[in-house]
Amino acid sequence: MFCKLFKYDMKELWKKVWLMYFFLLITAMIARGTNLLGKQVSFFSYISTGASILLIIASIVIAIWAFITGIRHFYQKMLTDEGYLTHTLPTSPSTILTAKTLSMILMMAITIVVIIASVFITFYEKEAWEGMWNMANAEFAAEGLYLPYFLTFILSICAFNLITTQLVIQCSLAIGHSFSQNKMGCSIGIAFGFYAAYQILNVIGLGATFLFKPNLLDIINETIPPNEILVPIFGVVATTLSVLSLVSIILTHHFMNNKLNLE
Repeated sequence: MFCKLFKYDMKELWKKVWLMYFFLLITAMIARGTNLLGKQVSFFSYISTGASILLIIASIVIAIWAFITGIRHFYQKMLTDEGYLTHTLPTSPSTILTAKTLSMILMMAITIVVIIASVFITFYEKEAWEGMWNMANAEFAAEGLYLPYFLTFILSICAFNLITTQLVIQCSLAIGHSFSQNKMGCSIGIAFGFYAAYQILNVIGLGATFLFKPNLLDIINETIPPNEILVPIFGVVATTLSVLSLVSIILTHHFMNNKLNLE
């Protein structure tokens, strides 16, 4: 049953975003083609510049739209009148919730891949990119950092943050809709509560890190390399996100299974 639900959710989400993906890729191809033609005819360089700007704006809009679409899909299928039908399916609420959560995460992953592919199509120039990479790698190496590891850390934290945000919003909606009145207001208040908890946990984690490793403060005086402070900071952020994700999953399943009020 899980596979059927997951497949259905992916189809529903795909119908709402595929046209934007198509537009983004077509824009990237136009920007790339006119850029090549612009080397021969200057007129096309103006078109290429316009298409490149449009691509950047469209990438931001599509990323936001895909995120909102996933949350809206969850809300409509689980917490509105359609939720009555969803909850009558011959499977547990946890299975339904898991299918919808994973479909949202996969759709965001696809969105990120499409955006990266579009940027790559538009702007990739082998010699220029290799030159920038080598220069950046040398700068990071001078500070005691390994650029691929640093980028992996950053991208991992961003992806983890995005997933945690989705889980927190789901949890806030589930808890808020357990009340008979002012469901959306309660959901928004709970979401702000989660955000405040996230900031407090980060402060506590960083405070504990500096308490047990006070020499990290020497980074201010540049007496130790930056990599010695980056790992603890990323560790604190990753731990905080893990705790919030776990709490969100547990609470969402609890309220969906026992206390949801769709009236």
